[in-house]
Amino acid sequence: MGDLEPKIPLWSDFDKTAVAGPTTLIRRMRKFPLGPMVGFNEFIDGTINGGLDFRGVISRRPDIAQRRRVMLRSIADNDLRVLTDVELVLTGNEDKKGAFVVDQARKSGTAVLLDDKPHEVGESLAGALRLNHAVERYMLSRIPGRVITPVRVVLGAVNHRKTFDNINELIEKIGGGFNTVIDSRERVTFYNPDYSLDVFHLPDYSAEAGYEFATTVLMGTPPDIQ
Repeated sequence: MGDLEPKIPLWSDFDKTAVAGPTTLIRRMRKFPLGPMVGFNEFIDGTINGGLDFRGVISRRPDIAQRRRVMLRSIADNDLRVLTDVELVLTGNEDKKGAFVVDQARKSGTAVLLDDKPHEVGESLAGALRLNHAVERYMLSRIPGRVITPVRVVLGAVNHRKTFDNINELIEKIGGGFNTVIDSRERVTFYNPDYSLDVFHLPDYSAEAGYEFATTVLMGTPPDIQ
C-alpha cells in the first residue's frame, strides 16, 4: 500500500544553497565560478535515505541558455553528483518559484524546499498557499461533493549567520495571516486547517542532518497544533 502513496518531493535552491555565493565583484557579475556548499551532497543523500524524493533544483533566475550553462558547469566542476540527472527549473522570479512548490505540494500533500532566504521565498510560498486555497474554496462551491485536501509546504532554511534573523523577519511578514504560529528556535510552523508552512532552521549540512530533517518532515506538523 505504501508504494501507491506519492513520495514527498524535495527541491533545492541553487545559489548559496547548493553552491556558495560569489565572493568578488567579478564573480558576482559573471556568476562563475561558484564553489560548493560543504556537505551538500551528503545532506541530500541523508534526505533520500530518510524517505524524501529529491527532484532537483529550482531557482528564481531567468530561464536562459547562459544561466543553465553556468549552473551545469558549476555542478560538474564542484562534483555535485546529487545534481546530475535531476530537473533544473528556472522560474524567473520568486513568486513563480513559490507557486511551483505549492503546486508540487497540491499534488502530493506536502512539498519541501531548501533555500537560504526564508524571509523572501517564505513570503512567496505563503502567498501561493493562500491563492491555492482560494481556488479550492471556489471549486468547492462549484462542484458538489468536492473536499479540500490540506496542503503543506516545508521550508528548510540553510544555516548561515543571518538565518535566525531572516526567520524572525518572515514571522513579522506573514504571521498574522495564519490561525496558529508555533515558534521555537529550530522550527516555526504557520498553520491554518487547510494549509500550512513549516520552516526549519537547518543545522550545517551532513548526512545525519539530512536524515533527521527528512524523518521529521515525514512526521507531519507538530502534535500540539489543533
